[in-house]
Amino acid sequence: MVTLAHRHFDLADNEVMLETTYGDIRVAKPVDIEQLSAFGVQPVLLACINDSDWCPVGYGIDEISLPAWKDQKFLKDVGAYLTKNHLHDKLLLTTRSLQDEKKMDGFQYLETNHKATRTSKVELVEEKDLKNSVETTFGFARGPHGEVEQRCNNWCGCDDC
Repeated sequence: MVTLAHRHFDLADNEVMLETTYGDIRVAKPVDIEQLSAFGVQPVLLACINDSDWCPVGYGIDEISLPAWKDQKFLKDVGAYLTKNHLHDKLLLTTRSLQDEKKMDGFQYLETNHKATRTSKVELVEEKDLKNSVETTFGFARGPHGEVEQRCNNWCGCDDC
């Protein structure tokens, strides 16, 4: 999936976001990067820092890394495309857990952010609750006839950002 690079609060140089799943809710909080190994994490967000170098900027507990993230040719091709089109600082690659497939008609995932606690929460909400939100994460797949199908997977809406 591709997500728009956006920030809701600052992180210290030694911090990254760590996402934990609680049922159908994902909560991300900053942690010291040196503490990551204690959590058994996998990257869930990758940022392109030039044509072929990718840097994890977000992690998740109990996540499964996508095979594509281990495919150096894929990452090099995507990185070259993003750099050529001046998008490397605007788009990130992301993976989402299987729970995202639970999305039902009339519901979408909404990310809300809280500056005071520097916490992000993603949960299913009714589409009527998205009126002040922006689409931020998109998934792509092949349709039944080989065509590329796009779907929005995540929205972002916060009152205090």
